[in-house]
Amino acid sequence: MRKRKPIRSDMGWSTLDRIVVCGLDLPNEILGKVSLGDMAWLEIKGSLPSPQQSAIFNAMLVTLVKHGMTPMAIATRLTYL
Repeated sequence: MRKRKPIRSDMGWSTLDRIVVCGLDLPNEILGKVSLGDMAWLEIKGSLPSPQQSAIFNAMLVTLVKHGMTPMAIATRLTYL
């Protein structure tokens, strides 16, 4: 039987009993503790944001989502459909 090698990249790695993303344990340090915006920051910057950075970055992401729901965008989407 061939020995399995752990999957590994610069962003993370895993073994049979552990998954690590950017140096943090996925089930114990990330899941349920890190917001989607903070996770994006972690992937982009390589570290979790400060509380101030988190507030601004998450607000920017919410603004981007809202931008897609303008009356002009909705009318365009309905016309296309």
